[in-house]
Amino acid sequence: MRNPKAPKPATVTTTRSQFLDAIAQVTTFADELKAGGAKIAGDASALPKVFANLDSFSTGFPVVEP
Repeated sequence: MRNPKAPKPATVTTTRSQFLDAIAQVTTFADELKAGGAKIAGDASALPKVFANLDSFSTGFPVVEP
C-alpha cells in the first residue's frame, strides 16, 4: 500500500509529436519542459532516474545487408 504522505507520482503531459521527437532525439524532454511543450505534475525528482534508464537507439546502421 502506498504511503499517503509520500510525494505523489509524477505525470508528464506532452503531445504525441513532442514525445516522438524526444524519443527520436530530435529534442529532449528538458527542452520541451523549458519551452512549455511538456508539463510535469507531482514529484518530478524521480524523472531523471526514469529517463536515464530509457534505451538509446543507434540510427547509423544498415537495416538490410547483402
